[in-house]
Amino acid sequence: MEKQLKYFYMILIISLLPALLSGCMKETEIRKQSIRISDPSGMIINDSARTITGMYNRPQTIKLDVNRDGIPDLSLTANIIGSPGMGQHPHASIQALHHELGFLGFLSKDTTYVNENIMISQDGNLVYHQTTFRFNCQKLSPFYNFYSTAENFHLKTLEPNDELQISNLFASDTVSFIYSWNSPIIPYFANDTVFTRQSYTNFSCFALPYNTDIYLGYNVLIDSNRLGWLKIRINSSSSLTLLEWAIQS
Repeated sequence: MEKQLKYFYMILIISLLPALLSGCMKETEIRKQSIRISDPSGMIINDSARTITGMYNRPQTIKLDVNRDGIPDLSLTANIIGSPGMGQHPHASIQALHHELGFLGFLSKDTTYVNENIMISQDGNLVYHQTTFRFNCQKLSPFYNFYSTAENFHLKTLEPNDELQISNLFASDTVSFIYSWNSPIIPYFANDTVFTRQSYTNFSCFALPYNTDIYLGYNVLIDSNRLGWLKIRINSSSSLTLLEWAIQS
């Protein structure tokens, strides 16, 4: 009787072995640790292109629910911010809408340099004192001095067939596609002197290319890590096109 039970259990285990192995293979497939950009294997792909162009204080936004759980995960925004006093300032950015989604990128300790220029002139009884600050991520000349350092997150672009891995660095952040801007002229008075201040900033050391199709990687921590990519084009400082997005099935 005992021998018959042993044979019974052995036959049961052997008969269940294919199903157990199949289950393990499916689990491994679901939790694949890497993908190839633009490779459709095991991916859900949406290639419905959409373009947004920001208007004066009228932002245009694309929100994506990439894992289809009813909650938006990321957004692309284009806008022109402004007022009569400050002028018009284009804006375009990408944003993670919660901490369970991160964009592929890298950390960099960035240095900012400044060139301060002062001009003094007189018109009748008034003296004009104009200060202009030019900020840049490069020391363009000996007249640029050290201003500050800060650790910043920058997006990393990908090419077709590049490998995206769960072990890569991802961050939930808002990243601007604008790398050059200027402040309005700010005047103030003191006795017979008119003081004005204005600044120009150019921080294009890590700028993403305009009018070029680029891939951005991301990871959704919900559902045990799901990798994906966005294919976008930055048309201008206030216009974006979403060409494609994909996520592991």
